[in-house]
Amino acid sequence: MAELLHPGVYVQEVPSAVRPIEGVSTSTAAFVGVAEKGPVPGTLLPSGRAAQPVLVTGLTEYSRQFGGFLPGSFLTYAARAFFENGGRRLYIVRVVGRSVTSPSQPARAAVSPAAATPAISAANPGAWGNRLSVRIQASSDGDANNFKLVVLDGGTLVEAFDNITFQGSPTLGPTATNPADYGRTAINSRSEYIAITANFTARPANATIQLANGSDGPPALPSDFIGAAAVDSTVTGTGLRALDKITDVNLIALPGQGDPATVNAGMAYCKTRPLQDCFFVGDSGSVSSVDAARIEGTSPTVRTVADARTFATTGLGGTPLDKAAGDYGAIYFPWVLAADPLGRGRNPTILLPPSPFLAGLYARIDNSRGVFKAPAGTEAGVFGAVGVAVNVSDTEQDQLNPISVNVIRAVPGSGLVAWGTRTIGSDSSWRYIPVRRMAIFLRVSIYYGIQWAVFEPNDEPLWASLRLNIRAFMLTQFRAGAFQG
Repeated sequence: MAELLHPGVYVQEVPSAVRPIEGVSTSTAAFVGVAEKGPVPGTLLPSGRAAQPVLVTGLTEYSRQFGGFLPGSFLTYAARAFFENGGRRLYIVRVVGRSVTSPSQPARAAVSPAAATPAISAANPGAWGNRLSVRIQASSDGDANNFKLVVLDGGTLVEAFDNITFQGSPTLGPTATNPADYGRTAINSRSEYIAITANFTARPANATIQLANGSDGPPALPSDFIGAAAVDSTVTGTGLRALDKITDVNLIALPGQGDPATVNAGMAYCKTRPLQDCFFVGDSGSVSSVDAARIEGTSPTVRTVADARTFATTGLGGTPLDKAAGDYGAIYFPWVLAADPLGRGRNPTILLPPSPFLAGLYARIDNSRGVFKAPAGTEAGVFGAVGVAVNVSDTEQDQLNPISVNVIRAVPGSGLVAWGTRTIGSDSSWRYIPVRRMAIFLRVSIYYGIQWAVFEPNDEPLWASLRLNIRAFMLTQFRAGAFQG
């Protein structure tokens, strides 16, 4: 408070009682799947930090981090579909089979310290690392004790580390020799391709080292996609549980994992998150393999309208969908056809799960109209798809809509569109997707917008301020069209 020492007029700035609440983003998605390369949550990076889900904002960035189209995975197709349909922010959670291995240099006979071979492996597991080679050569500073390490991917230079010394201390203590240039730490903290797995004991001999013996292992199981909580604070969880500490995600999908148990796990995860801040976009059924999806005439396990009815009611294989958690999820039928870069022949196509297309569509509608707008109708085009596995008629949709199966249909003049907007839940209060997602938006926005009040005195002035701020936020949403009608 200012000191008033003489008679006169004093002007003071008084903070406004209104602390505007900002609406949170509702268009950030997360996909869990198998990728060619990239960090695997639940493990440690070469730098010693925990591997995390990675946020990408385009297919080019995705490809740099996680590789290209993989014959045995839908994930890259899913990322493409998400961005083609208007998505802008996507977290990727990589999962791997149980026996996946990281490539390393082949075992070598013992050598003298003056010709030591560095212990090198790929930065993360998978057969992708078999393309890597590492070249040791003279450093540019002319110091005979230093060296330059060059990383090549399929013969193309992708990284280079110059003037590396082996003489520093791995502890990087205050008395260390050249701590900033200590080889193992310098490389592991910056490289996206390789990891030095043991301290340098001598300057390595100039040579080219080819990494080998990497494996993608067996296919990942549904339990790998569902994942498990972190075993301790040094790592993240795996699968879905890798998202436990990600607070800005709103849409979650497991592209291609459309069996009832996995769909139930996805919806339950969204409902049991501390803030209940996510919505699950599910697939109806699955295919036996990604390769099978490339064969003309292949159908997923939910291939007909009758199958879709069973899937949404009694459940395939006796596993019904979880109606209790269903207001935090929706399913779509049928699967869609899209161009396949890995296919053969003229204009090859592949059968793809609908969830990534719809996640991108949700994001597009959120950004253009608002989260309160139903992600369906003639403006809800499914971009990047060239057809559907099953053409559903009006009469057939009469059987599916009441049991909350949202249909992708070809509408004359509009192409393929989402033609349904129901959640799986049995509670009629949350029957529609925009109602549930709008409630999530309001809850999370208000939660983060009033954090300033946590340590304020719990009295009438605080309550009045909270009422004022929340009322102003709700009025803003009303004027945007959220509560009209």
